[in-house]
Amino acid sequence: MEIGSVIELDDWCMYQLPENSADSMKNFGLPFMGAEKPEYKNVFYQSGRNAIEVLLNFIQKEFGVDAILIPDYVCGTVTDAVKRAGMEYSAYCINADLEVNVDEIKDQIDLGIKSIYVVHYFGIPVSQSLMDIISECRSKGIIVIEDITMALLSSGDFTIGFGDYIVGSLRKWFAIPDGGIICSKCMPVPDEPSNNIVSRYTNLYMLVQAMKREYVSGNFKNKNLKENYLEYYSESIKELFSDYRIYPMSEFSKRYIFNCNMDDIREKRIDNYNRLCDLVNGMNSFKVKSCSKDGAVPLGMWIECDNRDKLLQYLISCNIYCNVHWRLKESVNNPDIKFLADNVLTIPCDQRYGFYEMEYISEKLKVWEEQQ
Repeated sequence: MEIGSVIELDDWCMYQLPENSADSMKNFGLPFMGAEKPEYKNVFYQSGRNAIEVLLNFIQKEFGVDAILIPDYVCGTVTDAVKRAGMEYSAYCINADLEVNVDEIKDQIDLGIKSIYVVHYFGIPVSQSLMDIISECRSKGIIVIEDITMALLSSGDFTIGFGDYIVGSLRKWFAIPDGGIICSKCMPVPDEPSNNIVSRYTNLYMLVQAMKREYVSGNFKNKNLKENYLEYYSESIKELFSDYRIYPMSEFSKRYIFNCNMDDIREKRIDNYNRLCDLVNGMNSFKVKSCSKDGAVPLGMWIECDNRDKLLQYLISCNIYCNVHWRLKESVNNPDIKFLADNVLTIPCDQRYGFYEMEYISEKLKVWEEQQ
């Protein structure tokens, strides 16, 4: 058994994926859009990173925005995209409970900021105080960019979809090799890349997904398949972080997201998350930090642990592969951010799995607990 890491191609991807059609594209919408999805303009790129860079270049040209306010706790691909777009930026602080320092944002509003970048963290609802600040920003013509990567399938009572522009990475949620999105209901959006070139990264990663499908099934004949998979995976990631050109989202990935049943995926993730939370309830060697508010769909179960890196390696030894959001690329002045970078871990509970896998994870966590 192996849990986490690359989302392998599934049976539906391999054998049942329908062709794109005008109706499937017209009917596409993320869950938060609800009945208003026909009002949204959606533009697709190879990655969330591509989407952010394109959008920042677009608002510079379209609205003269030359600087942006971003949170100090954010994926490095966001700051990289800001730098590549040639924008000036400053940061507002996030504390260890992922609460925003609204006073810092108010100070920046007084100084005349032109845009702000807001991140959804791990299914934790946006606070009312931040929503009040966002309303003030919009009333003053400050462009609000909302990153929904960690809350992509959330909706309902969950506060989401408030940005002038919404960006997100699709490939972190689905069995697709690539995918990033820009959407807006009220603002002009950039054009998709005019070429149909698929990047070398996308081709490599799709091969990786197919290879993983074979070796996790246990039916493969090549004894070296996993080793080959790991080599191709390493090569694909190296390619992703060496080629910063803007690419369209592949037709394969579009076909998937235009036709997949997002309600089923949402339900599976929520069920797995709730099951895993129940199974680990009472353990004291780590703290579950994610929120299961109605409407929130988890990217994973986010935990805080004093011995995070040791727990990470232990889980790898059990064939459970977790994500770290995010390791710091450079030193920071905010001790809360350093704490988060050193102590948090995201345990997988996505749609590939069910009760059996959640029970397996909890059993391994219990063994860890007993060893502490």
